[in-house]
Amino acid sequence: MLLSLLCEKNYSIDKLSILNLRRSDLFNFTLKMLRRASKIQKLSVCTDSEESQLVSESANFIQNNAFNRKDPDLELEKVVFGTEEEALSELSHFIPAIKHKKPSHRVVERVAKWQDDNDLAVTKLQTQPHWAISKPSENSDDESDNDLARTTGDYLVSSFDLPSDKLDVKKCTDANKEQPSRGKIKSVEFLERAQLMLTASMDSKLCFFQVDGKFNPKIESIGFESFPIFKAHFTKDGEQVILGSWHKSFKIFDINSMKISHVCMKGLEHAPNTKNFVISPDGRHMCLVGQYGYLHLLSVKTRELVHTFHMNGPAEAVCFSSNGETMLSHGDDGEVFIWDIKSRTCRHKFIDEGCTKGTGVCVSSGDLYVATGSYSGVVNIYDESCFEVRSPKPLKAIMNLTSSCTSLTFNSTAEILAISSNFADSALKLVHVPTQTVFSNFPKKTSSLHIPISLDFSPNSGYLTIGNNKGKALLYRIRHYSSY
Repeated sequence: MLLSLLCEKNYSIDKLSILNLRRSDLFNFTLKMLRRASKIQKLSVCTDSEESQLVSESANFIQNNAFNRKDPDLELEKVVFGTEEEALSELSHFIPAIKHKKPSHRVVERVAKWQDDNDLAVTKLQTQPHWAISKPSENSDDESDNDLARTTGDYLVSSFDLPSDKLDVKKCTDANKEQPSRGKIKSVEFLERAQLMLTASMDSKLCFFQVDGKFNPKIESIGFESFPIFKAHFTKDGEQVILGSWHKSFKIFDINSMKISHVCMKGLEHAPNTKNFVISPDGRHMCLVGQYGYLHLLSVKTRELVHTFHMNGPAEAVCFSSNGETMLSHGDDGEVFIWDIKSRTCRHKFIDEGCTKGTGVCVSSGDLYVATGSYSGVVNIYDESCFEVRSPKPLKAIMNLTSSCTSLTFNSTAEILAISSNFADSALKLVHVPTQTVFSNFPKKTSSLHIPISLDFSPNSGYLTIGNNKGKALLYRIRHYSSY
């Protein structure tokens, strides 16, 4: 009101000058002006000269008492809200606890105020049932194992160089201690997105266990009538498990809905069973090994036939490259065939040195190494030159197995190669890949693995599991790796 009166009388003054006044001065001055105005009103006469004198004094007071501060916003804040003590005192009427509230150091997650179209490309994971989500153990007395149990992300992490002489490994409680199998465990596999693993056995049981290294509680067990399981694999998204048997059909177990579906393969030529199949790392394709060298490439999504490859002799083993664009097969003629998935052609083949009958083949992460197993038990390790050279020289021929090599697998960092034979007791070795030497302290002479049938490393190599002929899934903690 005072400002409008001054402007009406053509006095040059701005709002900032008003706001720069001390509150006490402004209050006292306003009170003085109101008293004077009251006296004038009592006289019922207000001449132009008196009114002009009142306005003139107001303008002069404002101009003479306004602060010349460098930061007018600070004074404006004080005029509006008062000092900090005054503001807290006023707020205390509405939030009494504010005076006693301790400062919080909680980190607040920052949320974007908008989303671009490109942001929608982030991978979305569908929710899983509660039993498929891992929970760390609270009772473990091993601090390092507790740390491991809480680590489930960033599955391809780098590590310090793995020592080549001895492997720091600890025997853990059997992964399936709560429900051992009544038959041979033909498949063991870790889930990539949670601390969960499966066991599949000849007693037609598929079991899931939470991996904590100490208790390994059973999560779920599913029985299949007259369907002894020879092979089981998680799909790439972890939402389904595909199972093969001596029947001419697959079983599909859906983790989210807990339902089982049946996929018949009767239309495939020279495919009497579904015992031997693999899924590509990209999750798009799966290859079913048939008779007489036939390899059937199927779509994981539709389970329909994409293409049928044919090699010269009977095929015994097949695997995919790390990107899923190439497939390798090994068989009775001692040659390794390299197939191009896009062009559906044989891109290359090389002779496996010293091999008369191939029994296994696997590729490391990044396609740095290729390992081949033979009927004689010799395992050859090649570098990436084998993808181009017709007769490559192996980096090393591992001769520690005395019977046919039936299982081969690299760990995630391509530092360890696990090789085994299901024809002899404790026939398993771990190879230090960079130096091509065998770890001397595993397995221990005092411990019996029985006959190893299947094996797998966890996504970050923190665990190794071995399924044997006694229905046990042995579990070992590799301490060099800090992550599951």
